[in-house]
Amino acid sequence: MFGLATADDEPTTRAALVAGAAIHGPVTGEGAVALILEVLGYGARSVLPPEHKRRLLLSLVRGLLVRPSETVSVVVVEDAHWIDPASADILRELRSGLAETPSLVITTSRAETPPWPAEDLPLRPLEAREAGTMVDRLAGEILDPQLRALVLERTAGNPFFIEEVLRSLRETGSSTVPATVQDVLEARLDHLDEASRLLAQRAAIVGRSFWARVLQRVTPLTDVEEPLRTLEAEHFITLADVQPERTYRFVHPLVQEVAYRTQLIARRRHAHVAIGDAIAEIFAERLEEFVDELAYQYGQGDDDTKARAALMRAGRRAQHLYAKAEALGYFRQAAERSEQDLATRAQAYEAMGDVDRVTGGYDAALSSYNEATKVPEEADPVRRGRLRRKRAMIHQLRGDASAALGVFEDVLVELPADAWAERARALLNIADVYWRDGRHEDAMARLHQAIDEGGRAGDDEAVADALKQLGTIHAYKGDLAGALRYQERSRELYAKFGDALGEANLENNIGRTERRRSRHDVALAAYERSLAIRERIGDELGKVHSHGNIAEIHYLRGDLDEAEEHYAAALEAARSIGYSFGVSAARVGRGSTRVRRGDLKRGTADLVEAIAELERTGQRNYLVEALRDLSEAYLAAGSPLAEPTARRAVALAREIAAPELTAIALQALGSALCDARKVDEAASVLEESRAILEAAGERQELGRTLGALGCVYAGLPAGDARRARSAALVGEARAILTELGATSDLMRLERALSSRAEVPT
Repeated sequence: MFGLATADDEPTTRAALVAGAAIHGPVTGEGAVALILEVLGYGARSVLPPEHKRRLLLSLVRGLLVRPSETVSVVVVEDAHWIDPASADILRELRSGLAETPSLVITTSRAETPPWPAEDLPLRPLEAREAGTMVDRLAGEILDPQLRALVLERTAGNPFFIEEVLRSLRETGSSTVPATVQDVLEARLDHLDEASRLLAQRAAIVGRSFWARVLQRVTPLTDVEEPLRTLEAEHFITLADVQPERTYRFVHPLVQEVAYRTQLIARRRHAHVAIGDAIAEIFAERLEEFVDELAYQYGQGDDDTKARAALMRAGRRAQHLYAKAEALGYFRQAAERSEQDLATRAQAYEAMGDVDRVTGGYDAALSSYNEATKVPEEADPVRRGRLRRKRAMIHQLRGDASAALGVFEDVLVELPADAWAERARALLNIADVYWRDGRHEDAMARLHQAIDEGGRAGDDEAVADALKQLGTIHAYKGDLAGALRYQERSRELYAKFGDALGEANLENNIGRTERRRSRHDVALAAYERSLAIRERIGDELGKVHSHGNIAEIHYLRGDLDEAEEHYAAALEAARSIGYSFGVSAARVGRGSTRVRRGDLKRGTADLVEAIAELERTGQRNYLVEALRDLSEAYLAAGSPLAEPTARRAVALAREIAAPELTAIALQALGSALCDARKVDEAASVLEESRAILEAAGERQELGRTLGALGCVYAGLPAGDARRARSAALVGEARAILTELGATSDLMRLERALSSRAEVPT
């Protein structure tokens, strides 16, 4: 599809990706190209975190296969028994996403079943008649009946076995039929001249395919051309590529396996090192492209020093690609090869712990960190403190924040005064615990210390993280101007050291802060800058949230066309990466927007479908908001379902003990009750909503509740004292919503007021 060759350099591969994308799509944008280059082995190119890389890769592969312009997609996966776990995960998820498209996935595998559900089509041996026909055709002459019968008996209908037996009989002139195909191949290898047999064996150590230049470096032969021609003529190998490197491939995996096995283990291990050295010398300027190949060759070799370095490097690469099983495998091999290198052994165990910690394998992570601690290395208080801190992070993730805090504080005390970088990390951990526990002042004090320590160490990342957290705390406390100052400083630092994802996240935080300051134009600009960065680096997950944020601003301002457009973009991006919650959230937003536009049928359908998915995935917090929106849709349609839907939202919010969600659910219930002429109950639930929202400081929802309450009071009988308060409530609601620029809510309020016989002014 893209015309890539194994030995292509990075500029050639990049050009092929860009050219192929123009024809096939969807590898467009620097972020997508950077990730594909990284996956192909051209070094760390993508700035995305591992899980984001996995989602983008899934989106790209799905985009190649599911295109509206084509009626059918056919995916062929050969030799799936050799697939690595990370690739299997991607293909398994991809296959599930293709279930509703006109697609065919064909897998060849020696295993009984591929690592995903599939219809089994076993390749059975030839029937006796078919096998006899093949023998007669390939023999080229009439065989002795007894020999023919023996060939058919031994080969048992295996076409490859038949082919190799007859070739062996022709070459040797023997009438002896080997018992297995391996015996046949060994006999054919033995029949070769010494130079050709040596070349075949050395090539088998390189792998299923091999480069002529590498082979020339690792054999004692002065000329490999004649033996290569012999092996090609004798059907052991075939020419696979000419450019950029002359590349050969064994005609069958069994040929390579037999040639490999017929060598002494010691000789093989020594040759693996020589092959690794040859690759390192030939491609010295492009070593990042051959990280996995070097790890394999040195890992199979007898040089522990080279093996350790190559395995650790390959482990880091796999870790960055979210290939957990591969990363752990490399690090484990590195540890096993480090009996005499205690520093590398400790690093390998710590790296295994890091992989398991970020992927949820907490028990395994603790075990690895403990193994790293056991390594009898010279006293290193910084390493010891770092490992203790990482173990404590797992305790915090498991909910034991108190125990984690004690360790973090002990580590801080025990670290040397000049261990500024590690001290900054410990302070960030302590601040995080304080923040989650509501100890905001303590958290801020520790964050300012982290900024000081990180600044001494030149650790811009730690400083940027501390500034970002300070911005979050100040925003939570209602000091929006202070929050913005910290957020802008953090964004500048992320931009300074090239963390594009961190910069995008800060633009998003700034947008949220500016929205709360009722500066919707400024908030929108920040959200759009965040989206632009995410599009450039290929952050598909972030694009889902950025489009949703932009849509929300347009929705608040009453720009419903633009809101629906961005919710649709969020929905498409979420689908492309299999992000089920993102799909549901975008559908809720689009549904609410359609309802506000008067498209009640499609809007309600969106909301119902989203609620079903939220229920299925257990997203109860978001389910409350979706039920509130659905109740409002039913209310707009005059459906009697508005009240029971709102009551369900209230019950769920109370069940999960979420006061603000309870308040917005009560708001919806109050409106439904008012419409049903249950005025006293409507007033009661809206007053409860009002009290909760005033205490929480959630002003936009408070404005909506006050407006609804004012409408309810306006409809009370003339003798009811509460009726006189309606004008003040409506006025307060108008002031809040006007200040926030909530145009859509203001329009809704005015429509509700105009429906009353008496409108407070």
